[in-house]
Amino acid sequence: MEEAQAQVKVQLHRISYVAPAIPTERHPMFLPNIDLLWLPINNVQRILFYKISPENQYSSIVEGLKKSLSSVLVYFYPLAGRLDKGESDRLEVDCNDAGVEFVEASIDMPFSFLERDGFQYKPFFQDLVPKVHPLQDHNCSRSFLSVQVTCFQGEGICIGTTLHHIIADGNSYWNFMKSWAEISRGLPVSKPPLHSRELFKLEIKKPVSISFKPHEIEINGIKGAQIYKFLPDDLQAVQEKTTSAEETQKNLELWLGQKTDVLYSTFCFTEENIRALKKQSGAMSSLVAVAAHFWRSVMIAQQLSDEEHVIFGMLADCRGRVKPPLPPSYFGNCLSMGVVRTTAKTLLSNNLCFAAGLIQELVNSCTSETQINNMIDWLDSPDSGFLSLYKDFGPVYGSNVVSSHRFPVYEIDHGWGRPLNVQAASMNENGAMVLFGANDGGGSILVSTRLPRDQMDTLTQLLPVSL
Repeated sequence: MEEAQAQVKVQLHRISYVAPAIPTERHPMFLPNIDLLWLPINNVQRILFYKISPENQYSSIVEGLKKSLSSVLVYFYPLAGRLDKGESDRLEVDCNDAGVEFVEASIDMPFSFLERDGFQYKPFFQDLVPKVHPLQDHNCSRSFLSVQVTCFQGEGICIGTTLHHIIADGNSYWNFMKSWAEISRGLPVSKPPLHSRELFKLEIKKPVSISFKPHEIEINGIKGAQIYKFLPDDLQAVQEKTTSAEETQKNLELWLGQKTDVLYSTFCFTEENIRALKKQSGAMSSLVAVAAHFWRSVMIAQQLSDEEHVIFGMLADCRGRVKPPLPPSYFGNCLSMGVVRTTAKTLLSNNLCFAAGLIQELVNSCTSETQINNMIDWLDSPDSGFLSLYKDFGPVYGSNVVSSHRFPVYEIDHGWGRPLNVQAASMNENGAMVLFGANDGGGSILVSTRLPRDQMDTLTQLLPVSL
């Protein structure tokens, strides 16, 4: 089967650029530090699979998608711009209507093959999204968003997208995708985007020295864990040894994990699974219950020694908690972050309640107004950035949450029905959790992840049956 999959070919037929249907006013758009933080991170890639009626021709589908994409870009015009260095040599968006890359492709595989297999991840999924290089300050000609529409044999297509995180977070991306689908169906955009990134321009004030440092926490009387917080340097924190830039880079590479000989799998946590995990863990939310079980399971699969540090990281939407508060329609990045750390022995020798308690503390920290405002101050410091976040972790293993099971992924209906499945075409870290809701409209949660082959075999025995 794997040999047959390796022979599957995706053929590219045409690459064009789609500009806004109505020219927008050219102007530079300020990129705050909360956006620039994401510059070195790989692109976010998603695939939506659709079953198409026989009367819908691929050519007419493509033309319809191009037309509606052109219309929706009038609202989401930064996506049609380009990264640029402004007069002050600071990166910004040149809102110039250069357009979104649009790729037309086909694949020599029946769509029914994926249906029978439950759309479980395949290596060729990476060919169903546009291939673009990371967007760096020396490569400003790339579009922020690239779209690929691939026709399968039989009655199916997929829409693959590659988005650079510097221009938008998950909330903004899925609002764009939903708005695109609304225009495809002849509907008005239900949630027009708000473009007001200049709100993150900090007023000139006395500099505050903020660091991302660990603080000891206690869960149910159990010690031995730390939560990383953005706090002024004059507040007490756990003393950490100084780590060189070279050591930091090696530690970060360990956290990202190997990219070759890894398997991608998707696991379904049904409503029944989640109820049982909530009862077992004492968690109040589905996210905390599922994340706690997943984190422990990944650490078991990695067969770590007792003294190894293990971490769990998460991002949280903070639109309603920044000052002034931003509406859900704000287009850009507005994410707070946090990490909790313990040892493999402490995590695995205690029950699920301990892991759930750590993650709940992490949620509380990420959604705290104090932490969010401190993070924004930290972003304004010269030594902020992803590399500095990892400089004190030391060699670690772990997991983190990307995406959200609350995103409206199954509301992306372009007129031929809801997607049958949504997948992440790629992931940045081994053991990461990419969350989607299930397409049954219930409370099930799908978790996609990647791990080396032997670890994935173990994980499959610990989690609900994979799709």
